[in-house]
Amino acid sequence: MNATIKLSLATVSYATVILIGALLLGKSLNHQGPWEHSGSAVLIKRQVSPPPIIPQQPIAYPSPDETLFITDDFLTDEIVTSSMAYVQSVVPAALLSVTPSSYVLESNVTYTADPAANCYWAGTLCTRNTSGDWGLPDVVYCPQNYQWGLTYDDAPSENIVNGVHSNDTIALMDQLDAMNIKTTFFVTGSQSSTSPASLVAIANRSHHVAHHTWSHHPLTSLTNEQVVAEMMYTAAIIYNVTGISVRYFRPPYGDIDDRVRAIVNALGFRVIMWDTIYDATDADVVASPESFAIVESIIASWFNSVPGFIALQHTIDTFTSGTSIASLVKIQSLGGILNQMMPVPQCLGDTQWYKNANVTTIYNSCTIPGGCNGATASAPVTASAPSATASS
Repeated sequence: MNATIKLSLATVSYATVILIGALLLGKSLNHQGPWEHSGSAVLIKRQVSPPPIIPQQPIAYPSPDETLFITDDFLTDEIVTSSMAYVQSVVPAALLSVTPSSYVLESNVTYTADPAANCYWAGTLCTRNTSGDWGLPDVVYCPQNYQWGLTYDDAPSENIVNGVHSNDTIALMDQLDAMNIKTTFFVTGSQSSTSPASLVAIANRSHHVAHHTWSHHPLTSLTNEQVVAEMMYTAAIIYNVTGISVRYFRPPYGDIDDRVRAIVNALGFRVIMWDTIYDATDADVVASPESFAIVESIIASWFNSVPGFIALQHTIDTFTSGTSIASLVKIQSLGGILNQMMPVPQCLGDTQWYKNANVTTIYNSCTIPGGCNGATASAPVTASAPSATASS
């Protein structure tokens, strides 16, 4: 073989290696992130669409067992991969590379990243009050004096005794209806999948339906893909059941940092927090008559508070639902309080309760029969939210 032939073969082999490498690189980039090659050595950022307003439906939903994490095939469903591609295209890589915390049990994690630099609420009570790489500011307070942003986490719960709802989400709504008051319910995907009729009732009674993840795990302990999965599967099941595309979101346990904030905001959700002064601690205590009295005294300490606030209460079980109902009954027995009790978006003056519907109705927020601060206890009126029917 002469030198000319050897040179030609070497050139062909080198070109083949480059071609195969380029094809593999392009395939890898197209699969893993928002980049693609332009036919040359230059990489360009691919245009990726945000998740649609109407949530995409998955092939299957995760287990309702909240002890389980979302893993395996559930992370490769298009509902996750397409949303993850968008997140990668808009969230700075430095935020997405923040190290997740290590899960211990329930709300407990070991946070190894810098809690101050990453505004880790569960470790520092840090909230963001300006926009930044993490997205929009967190919402922590209602802006006007005497406003009470009334919220209940972990809906819907069910407890039926002899055919009657007792100390559950439906019973709580019955008491709210008796007072002509609306609230924000932060619902989980897992409970929505097992109690769809109760979720429909929340929507049909014109309460505000908001997002509280699928499995109620601390989000900082999850991978980026798992955070996306928690958000998108929950949004999908709520829409499947009610026709509502939720917009407002509260992280379980307040476990959020800038990595999680950035992902949640990129997916189009608004982060709602609370001031720990207005935490009923109802989900933190062991159920007992003594604990019931303590929780009731905490809630009563908020009555007639002047600065606007957003409270944290729960409806996860009979104890938390029971304390929530009892506090409302106490307000009635007092002849009402000065606070205006209302859903969070109403106190913010935000008519965009949902991604797919505005609610322009200003609901009664007064608990005093004769009226308070210009608000009167009028008859309920219908909002412009979608009508909900239970789906399987």
